[in-house]
Amino acid sequence: MIKTNRTSSLTGLGEAIGRLDTLTTENNPSDTQAKIVASVPVLQATVRELNLRDDQGKLLTIEELTKILKINSVKGTEVLQVAYTDNDPALAAKVVNKVMQVYIRNNIEVNREEAVSARKFIQKQLPTTEISVQQAESALRKFKENNRIITLQEEASTAVETISKLDEQISQIQAQLEKVTAQSQKLQNQAKIDSQQTVTNFSLSQASGIQQVLSQYQEAQSQLAVERTRLQPEHPIIINLEEKVAALNSLLQERMKQVTGSNQQISIANLQNGSLRQKLLEDYVGTEAERVGLVKQIAKLSSERTFYKERANILPKLEQTQRQLERKLKAAQTTYETLLTRLQEVLVAENQNIGNARVISLALVPDKPSGTRKIIVIAGGGVLGVLLGAIAAFTLDIIDRSLKTVKEAKELFQYTLLGVIPLTGRNQKKSFRMLEVDQTIPRVIGRDIPHFPIGDAYQMLQANLKFLSSDREPKTIVVTSSVSKRAGLKWRQI
Repeated sequence: MIKTNRTSSLTGLGEAIGRLDTLTTENNPSDTQAKIVASVPVLQATVRELNLRDDQGKLLTIEELTKILKINSVKGTEVLQVAYTDNDPALAAKVVNKVMQVYIRNNIEVNREEAVSARKFIQKQLPTTEISVQQAESALRKFKENNRIITLQEEASTAVETISKLDEQISQIQAQLEKVTAQSQKLQNQAKIDSQQTVTNFSLSQASGIQQVLSQYQEAQSQLAVERTRLQPEHPIIINLEEKVAALNSLLQERMKQVTGSNQQISIANLQNGSLRQKLLEDYVGTEAERVGLVKQIAKLSSERTFYKERANILPKLEQTQRQLERKLKAAQTTYETLLTRLQEVLVAENQNIGNARVISLALVPDKPSGTRKIIVIAGGGVLGVLLGAIAAFTLDIIDRSLKTVKEAKELFQYTLLGVIPLTGRNQKKSFRMLEVDQTIPRVIGRDIPHFPIGDAYQMLQANLKFLSSDREPKTIVVTSSVSKRAGLKWRQI
């Protein structure tokens, strides 16, 4: 029985290998396989493995084996009947079984060759496809690393939310900055101070090291003023105090330079303020510090907003490039995975030992000869048919008592033949029907009936009647029908 190998449908592997297809819908795959069973490779292997030889001891040729081997496709089925005729019944069975065995073996080998060819092709393509996958993965990874991408969709949503929050924060801080700026301007007008110089002097006055030196400096000046009221300028105490005041002044200037970070000379008098002015300075400095902080905060938030804005503007382009790289990667991965799957399929198909045919019934050694009995039956049937035909013809001839010739009529009646009148129509039954319809209408020879040959026959009959009794003319003539169940005709001449 010829059939498509269904093992692949059970395993899901190698479905295209071993499939039986036809070129047209009217063809049957078994017709093609019947030709393959009788092909030269199958017959050669059969002759070689069974060592088939003719009467002269030579190996049987393909032509001789083809004449004896019969392969028929059972109509409406996928079954092939293989028959072989030989004088040796055991050899006949061996030949049939060997032909089927060789055919199935060749079919399995052909299916394996298809699988091997497919496996070699896939194994050749796999390294190239794997390299394509690696290149696509590397390109996508580098793109994400260079553009700091994790998830573009989430990043886009986050960027929009962040920009909105930054705008809100900037608006709030700007409102605070305006308020602080107004307070700072008011304090500056009340204290009548220069903003930058005031901030510097306040910073110096708040430094602990400067305040200590300033205290010592002020104390030394007070002592010097007291001693000048008592002593002369050349007195050693006065000179020592002046030197002490000068040293403390130098030390104070040095420390102020360290705090301010500049070489600008600062008057020591600016460090000496009243309590009210000191309080105004403190408020002003605090307000100014808050204003500067707000300005820096706004600058920082604006910088962040600019960054997110620029990032949000390039996200669509980055997303388009990422989709292109992902499509390339997906295509390469799909091809690679498909090749791996097909490789597994063909490896399974390559190791299968099932072909497109199976033996329904092995050829058994026949108990009785088939060819000789058939000839005897045909010959006996022919002879019996001839005998039965002869007997039937002889029996019918004996049973039939009708007159068939003029000679038989003359021998039966012993009368003189006056004439023979042929039928007036090609069909005798038709002529009788015409007589029955038109029997009252006379038919005239020469007018209604052609003159030849019927007219000549009647003239001969007339002449024979005249010569029959030349001495006495007949008065009455009776004519009877030659057909059964027909009435006669009496004709009287007056």
